[in-house]
Amino acid sequence: MKNIITTILLFCAFVALAQTVQIQPVSVKQTTGGQQTAANLTDGNLGTHWFVGWDRSAYPQTAVITLPDMANIDYIRFYDGTGMPVMSVTVDGIKLPDITLSQWKQWQTVWVKGRAKQVIVSLDSPLGDAMLSEVEFWGKIDGGAPVDPPQEPQEPTNPPTENKPDNGFQFGTNGFHWVPTKELAGFNHLREYIVWDWIEPTEKGYRFEPTAGASGNYDTHFQELKNAGITAIPCVNQSPSFIRDTYTPQDNDVRPCANGKDPLKPASYIEFARFWWQFTARYGSKKHDDSRLIVDNKPRWNGEPINVKKSGLGLVQYFEVWNEPDKWWKKPGPAYIEPEQYAALLSACYDGHENTMGDGVGIKNADPSAKVVMAGLTAFDTAYIGRMAKWFSANRKDKRFAADVINFHHYTNEDGGIFIGREYGVAPEIDSIEKRISVLVSKCKSVAPNAKIWWSEFGYDTRPEGPHQSRATAKHSSEEIQGIWVVRSFLAAMAGGIDAAHIYNAINEPNPAGGLFQSSGFLTGQNETPKFSPKAGASIIRKFITELNGHKAITSGQKNGVRYLITTDGKAVKLITWMPCAADCSGVISIMGKEIQATETPIITTLL
Repeated sequence: MKNIITTILLFCAFVALAQTVQIQPVSVKQTTGGQQTAANLTDGNLGTHWFVGWDRSAYPQTAVITLPDMANIDYIRFYDGTGMPVMSVTVDGIKLPDITLSQWKQWQTVWVKGRAKQVIVSLDSPLGDAMLSEVEFWGKIDGGAPVDPPQEPQEPTNPPTENKPDNGFQFGTNGFHWVPTKELAGFNHLREYIVWDWIEPTEKGYRFEPTAGASGNYDTHFQELKNAGITAIPCVNQSPSFIRDTYTPQDNDVRPCANGKDPLKPASYIEFARFWWQFTARYGSKKHDDSRLIVDNKPRWNGEPINVKKSGLGLVQYFEVWNEPDKWWKKPGPAYIEPEQYAALLSACYDGHENTMGDGVGIKNADPSAKVVMAGLTAFDTAYIGRMAKWFSANRKDKRFAADVINFHHYTNEDGGIFIGREYGVAPEIDSIEKRISVLVSKCKSVAPNAKIWWSEFGYDTRPEGPHQSRATAKHSSEEIQGIWVVRSFLAAMAGGIDAAHIYNAINEPNPAGGLFQSSGFLTGQNETPKFSPKAGASIIRKFITELNGHKAITSGQKNGVRYLITTDGKAVKLITWMPCAADCSGVISIMGKEIQATETPIITTLL
């Protein structure tokens, strides 16, 4: 990060500039990608901003401002908004000293004394959605009439909303509705598994509160999460009996398409697409007439609460369609869904394949503001994504990649993430995870530029029986190493450009033998004593996600063997340092005027 340069304002110079006029630009052209908002720089409105989006790959961002003629520019004024990006200005090919926009909603002045017709303005990173609002040029053009020095415009009556935590990296975990909400404090997301026939055991027999299986009460549960500031990510998967019974042998993971139907046709997934309309109509933000809603309101025993019709509860924004369609260990067979088949499934559930499947079908048709989450793939498989994109291009008139979020799983172990034997877990840096993620994000953005990218499963076992164990060191137990490596995985995800990452899992699973993933929780399981109790790594994880809540990465690197990441939430700037080693180690880094003794456990230092 570049040094902050203090711009000296010389008020007395206005007297010497009696002939200075404000030069109105004739055009503003944004020469880089993202939202095309550069014209806001010269619209005279402090309530609009030059903000192209949160995608770091779109930066540095550049705008070319053209003046009506060659002009002698005396000074440039700019309104420094929120965040702390570095701004560069080039006048007639000469680059002025960089300026860090750190004044927070104030006008600043740069003295130029140069001659130009075009001025280039650049911002280095997305550190806030209101970083730069206005740019003004003051100088002389032949025939220009003198005017008084500029008066300070006033802030808008209703200033734009400040950055919210959702603008930053999202820290998540996986789990189920029986995990106590209070034990999830500090997390932004809960990605939770819901078995389809818990809600719809018989076709069109929807039961939400209570559910037909697993003792669920999702109205109450989602409301508790919302009250706690946690975003629910329901991941509905596994086919109900009225679909899986059409297959021999039966398998809960068979694709949600009855045997005999063409899995390449979106209409074959009508039951699942209809389920998603009902689910989204209830928990999304749009109200619907009761005549369109379906619930099974028959009590199964005396005294059981009755399901009632509800819609527009506003409790869920993200809806994940299936889980791991690319189950390679079940290939060939109907539990492995080919990319083209999953694209057809997703198109059906997204919007009823562009409204070709009738009424009451598809997530977007129930709530246009809902976010459709693609099922998490078993690995960082961009070839699978590429084949899906080709199907969408060939089969949807709008050519849209039918998801708002593209989603992956990956576990860092000795075999590169594949579980074919007994592989121990490894530190994320040994698996080059930051580089892998950077490549992944770039490839995904090439097929779906506006989609968010999630890493929705990662983590480590802590028991010796677990083949994906975070092994103990001389200084740390397996559970402590789990916490340290989870934190460093979050750091790699932030640095690599991922929007959200989710630990697998919140709790240990029930099997006391502790096989694969059975001990990957940061809490004990429901069958342990005490149950839902924090393991040794939980405090490391919670402290980290609390301190960096709402932050996004600015830059990352390595110096003297020490890794570092600089983040901001648009206000504070923090430096995180650590040694990228598997075992106990230490090193020293001097950065940003600070000397830090780094260890394998990340250290957070507040810079500004």
